[in-house]
Amino acid sequence: MTGPRWRNFTLRIAGLGALAAVLAACGYVGDPQPPLLNIPEPVRELQAVQRGERILVSFRPPALTTEGVTIRRPLRFELRAGPGPEGAFDAQVWAASAPAYPVERGENGGMHAEIPAASWVGRELILAVKAVGANGRDAGWSPFAVLPVVPPLAAPADLALKNTAAGVEVRWQGAAPRYRVLRQEPDGQEAVLLDTVEGRQYTDATALPGRRYRYWVQAVQPAGAGEAESELSAAGEILAADVTAPAAPNGLRAVGGLGAIELAWEPSPEPDLSRYRLYRSAGEEVWVRIAEPESPSYRDQSIETGTLYRYAVSAVDQAGNEGDRSEPVTIPAP
Repeated sequence: MTGPRWRNFTLRIAGLGALAAVLAACGYVGDPQPPLLNIPEPVRELQAVQRGERILVSFRPPALTTEGVTIRRPLRFELRAGPGPEGAFDAQVWAASAPAYPVERGENGGMHAEIPAASWVGRELILAVKAVGANGRDAGWSPFAVLPVVPPLAAPADLALKNTAAGVEVRWQGAAPRYRVLRQEPDGQEAVLLDTVEGRQYTDATALPGRRYRYWVQAVQPAGAGEAESELSAAGEILAADVTAPAAPNGLRAVGGLGAIELAWEPSPEPDLSRYRLYRSAGEEVWVRIAEPESPSYRDQSIETGTLYRYAVSAVDQAGNEGDRSEPVTIPAP
């Protein structure tokens, strides 16, 4: 076979060979896989706490299905809370009578719910939640949370703040066995727990002078394995300040000279020293401030010959706190 007909036949054979090569490159398809069940994983941890007249519930929604696939479609959550049945616990019996409560998504992606505590006071409440996929399937209940519900705790009252030498003193009124003290930093971050105390006062020794803080107090009491808590007290705000006065200077001495009295004393060891205040009394007259030197010495030239003078000196820190005066010295003007 010659000519154009032979050439066309050759081209058709080459085309079939190329097609076979493409099909061979695709490999073996294998057996068909079953469809995904798309069942969300169960909620791993459920938290519940009584705060005043509310029971606060929170949990993280699952991110994967039971097959390890990322969940794409929104989930529905079924939260139930009710007393345990008499005798051995049966989840189906409990779920049949436990009321359901709505769940909302918080700003941080977590799920939250509030349950009124009034109807459960004096009883043990059992809570659980299940995540239900868009196809209506679920992997069962979360671990059950058991919460003894107690009479609501009153929030602490009459919060008072005061700057002291030891730090910011926080005082309040209440009758709870323990209290949490919380503080918010000046930059507006979330309040942090400083300490839990048994009395009705607390001193914040970590407050820095010149910074403004907000404080809250919360009452707590044991409830089962955990604690019930009150609502937060009203907030209190204060500008932290250094109110610790420096110690009195030591070693004040006076020497008469030509037309003046020379005064000197030991330097103050205070790290925040600003200056000194020098006081003088002529005879039995009242004390008068005559100078505020920055160094531990002074030359008093405003004197009258023959007058008996008394001198004393104090230290002043950078916050303006003035300490006690030194032991006075007495000298006649030359």
